[in-house]
Amino acid sequence: MKKIIIVGAGASGLMAGYKLSKQGFNIEIIEAQDRIGGRIKSKNTNSFPYFLELGAEFVHGNLPTTLQLLDEAKVPYYKTEGEIWNYEEGVFNQDDNFSEYFEVFHEKLSQLTEDCSVYEFLENNFKGEKHSQLRKSILNFVQGYDGADPNEMSVFSLREENPDNEEEDEYTIEGGYSSLTEYLYLKCRENGVNFHFSEIITRANWKKNEVFLTSKSNKEYKAEKVIFTLPIALLQQESIEFKPQIPEYISAANEIGSGHAIKFIFQFNSEFFKTSKMSKLEDLHLLLSDEEIPTWWMHKTKPTLLTGWLGGPKAFELRNSSKEELLNRSLKTLHHFFDLPENIIFENLENWEISVPSADPFAKCAYSYDKINSEEARAVLNTPIEQTLYFAGEALYTGDATGTVEAALITGENTAKKIIQLK
Repeated sequence: MKKIIIVGAGASGLMAGYKLSKQGFNIEIIEAQDRIGGRIKSKNTNSFPYFLELGAEFVHGNLPTTLQLLDEAKVPYYKTEGEIWNYEEGVFNQDDNFSEYFEVFHEKLSQLTEDCSVYEFLENNFKGEKHSQLRKSILNFVQGYDGADPNEMSVFSLREENPDNEEEDEYTIEGGYSSLTEYLYLKCRENGVNFHFSEIITRANWKKNEVFLTSKSNKEYKAEKVIFTLPIALLQQESIEFKPQIPEYISAANEIGSGHAIKFIFQFNSEFFKTSKMSKLEDLHLLLSDEEIPTWWMHKTKPTLLTGWLGGPKAFELRNSSKEELLNRSLKTLHHFFDLPENIIFENLENWEISVPSADPFAKCAYSYDKINSEEARAVLNTPIEQTLYFAGEALYTGDATGTVEAALITGENTAKKIIQLK
C-alpha cells in the first residue's frame, strides 16, 4: 500500500496514525521536536514530587473519544473535587455573581441575528457603570478560559458555552495527558508506523497523489498523501512553503483565532500558605481573582502544588518576558492572596516551572478560538486538496469541545476516515 506521511506527532497526528495503521496503511510520522505530544507536555522530574502538566491538564466534561481511549489504555482518571472561590478587592468570597451575569449576557445574545466580536457586543448592549461588572466578568472569562482576544472572538461562539454547568464533570488523568499520547505512540509502533524526530518540514512540493517534503536538514520524504497537523498559528505564519501555493487554505487559517496563555506551576515545601489569609479556603480547587495572574487551582492529591493561569492578549504581550520577570509578577499576586511578604513566599517555594506556549517555536499558541468567519474557514481546511493534502488539529474541530485534546483526537480520526473511505 502506498505511503501516507503525517506531519506532527501531537494528539491529532498520533490518532490519525493509529487509525490508519490499523487499516494496514504504510504510515510515517515526522515530528519537529525530539518527543511526541505536541502541546501536551506531562513532565516527571526528581525536582517535583508530582508529575507536571505544562500543557493541557483537564478533561473538561464526559468527552467520549478521550475517555474511551483512556479506558482502552487502562489509564485511570479521577473527577476533580473542591470549591470555587473568588478574590476581589482584597477579599475572598464565594458569591456566584458570574452565573447571574452570564445568564443576562446569554439572554441578550439569544436575540442577536448577526455575529460580531465579543467586545463589540458588550459595547452595544451593556454600556455604562450599571453593567461594568458584567463586562469585566465576560471579558475575564473570554480571555482566561478561551485564551482569546475579545476584539476578535466571535460572540456567537459563546452561545454554546456554559461555564457554570454543574452537571459537567471534570477529570485529571493519572500520569497526565502524556499517558494517552504514549499509548497512541506505542499502538502506532506496534502497527509498523515509522517515526522521524527533530525533523522540521519547511517545503511541500505536490501534485495529485504525489508529495515531496523537504526538511530544514535537507532530508526529503515522498508520499502519496500528507496530513498536516500543525498548530493553527504555524499554518498562519506559513512555516511550510507549499508549491503550488494554497492561498485559499492559508487565508482560511487566518480566520481562526490563536489563543494565548501562560501557566505558572509552584511547588511549595509545605502547605504553609494555608496558615495565611487563605486558611479558610480549606477545600479550594479553583480561585478566580482580579489580580494580574487571575486564575489559580489546586488538587487534593497534590496539596503543596499551586498552578496559576494567565490567558488572552496579556499573555501574548508577556510571551517574550524572562521566566524571572514572570515569576516576580506571580509572586506579587500571591503576596495579595497570602498576605505574606514576597521574599517569604519565595523562601517557601521549593521548585517552579513556567510554560509559555506562545513563545514555543513549535506551537506559537496555546489553543484556538472562533473568530467571526471561523466556521467557513474550517469548512475549507477540512476539505482535502485533490485527495492529496489533508489538514487536522484541534483548530479544525467543529463540535462543542473546542480548544481541547478531544478536538485534536476527533479531527485526527475524521481525517483518517476520509482516507480509509478511498480504499
